[in-house]
Amino acid sequence: MHVLTLDFIRLDGGTQTRVGIEQAIVADYAEQMAAGAVFPPVIVFHDGTDHWLADGFHRVEAAKQAGCAEIAADIRDGSKRDAVLFSVSANAAHGLRRAHSGPRGTEAGVPGILRSLRRVELA
Repeated sequence: MHVLTLDFIRLDGGTQTRVGIEQAIVADYAEQMAAGAVFPPVIVFHDGTDHWLADGFHRVEAAKQAGCAEIAADIRDGSKRDAVLFSVSANAAHGLRRAHSGPRGTEAGVPGILRSLRRVELA
């Protein structure tokens, strides 16, 4: 496990496979973090340049809200694509359930995400 500066974590690459961030959860996590609670490390994939967040979007937002500059992170070698694929599997296995509506993070949306990844690979 490492400690990673929050500013180094990329959140803008489409690796979030949920519909969005639930602010009530972020607020709850932030309050717990401010009180000293320890959360599991977030998971990021490092491609040599960027750290792509794959798991822990609510924890990252909560850490920012709590005024933290860093967060515990499991840093793995890999690409943005690896982060997306991990995110799909992580969100199916634990944490907040994926929503059943909306353009991202849905069971219907996962095949679309995978199709987009295949188009990128073919280009």
